[in-house]
Amino acid sequence: MVDDLGLSGSEAGLVVAVEMLSVGLVTLGSSLRIGRWNRRTLMLVGLCMMLLGNLLSALATTLLQLASARIVAAIGIGVIMAAMKATVAAARNPVRIFGLQGIYFLAFSIIGFPVMAPVIKVWGLSGAYIAMALLVIPGFAWVRWVPPFSAERLRLQPASWGFVDRWTMVVLVALLAYFIGRGAVWIYLERLGIAAGLSIQTIANVLAGASVGGILGALLATRLNTRLGIIKALTFGMGCSLGSLLLLVYGMSIETFLPAVVIFNFAFAFTMPYLLGALSHIDPHGRIVVLGFTMQTAGLALGPALAAVLLVGNDYTMIGWLGMVFFGASFILFRLALLRLAPSLKQPHSPVSPGKRREL
Repeated sequence: MVDDLGLSGSEAGLVVAVEMLSVGLVTLGSSLRIGRWNRRTLMLVGLCMMLLGNLLSALATTLLQLASARIVAAIGIGVIMAAMKATVAAARNPVRIFGLQGIYFLAFSIIGFPVMAPVIKVWGLSGAYIAMALLVIPGFAWVRWVPPFSAERLRLQPASWGFVDRWTMVVLVALLAYFIGRGAVWIYLERLGIAAGLSIQTIANVLAGASVGGILGALLATRLNTRLGIIKALTFGMGCSLGSLLLLVYGMSIETFLPAVVIFNFAFAFTMPYLLGALSHIDPHGRIVVLGFTMQTAGLALGPALAAVLLVGNDYTMIGWLGMVFFGASFILFRLALLRLAPSLKQPHSPVSPGKRREL
């Protein structure tokens, strides 16, 4: 954006912020009605909006045109994510499916990012957006496998916020705190590496290799599934996250930076299926897990902003401590809330009867 359209760094950041905000607003608005809407139709609408948004982005020549095009694409992304997460939430084994999704997205990033670099070099930003539009097209063939409705849709209460009780709100706040910590650390990982005396190329290689750690984390979550129990799984995942940040703060060398980043990605990919699985168990209609995605986008936006405000000079170790504070607060809130929302977190996912909260 900076090179091709002549935008300033702040203007490019504004486009990204507007896109993320639009995704969050779409998922927030979808949460009330997602249990009643036809998810197959939503996926089709979302894919069309995403395709159109990327094509318009390729044609954009001004800041306003690009921002408007990214809003169109963001609406599509938000609709797709809402429909997809609600569909998985209604499945019998959401932890396993969310783990498989994580593997897919990480594998796609490992392949996609290296391929996108030469595309941008040869065809510029417009070429990248056209490539992104082409990648949307195979999704239309996949839509037919999406179930149109959940089995429980006719038993849903009228659209209101009544499904969000006190402890469910605590879970959502915990998820927000988790992604504030994640966003604050992830955006400054490169600067932490530079502060440790590493070269840009070394840091790039480490970040690329860290994706393998993420795949291993998602594979482990898929393999263990619900046998470990959600609370035990979260304890292990959060412990790994905190340990990786301690390595970053006290290591500050290539010997510690590499394992810290790999463990950081491993812990995230391992923890997410269990976090989303917990939200799915709380509400199999998908409303809570869609709200959870809103918390995710909000946290990823707030984390870097908060880190930028608190950062003093080049003391990037403070970023590590900031991440630890939010990860720790997130785990405490999750543990308090999940223990009160259900007597057990080891039961398999199954349909819920009206007016009853099933065991997790």
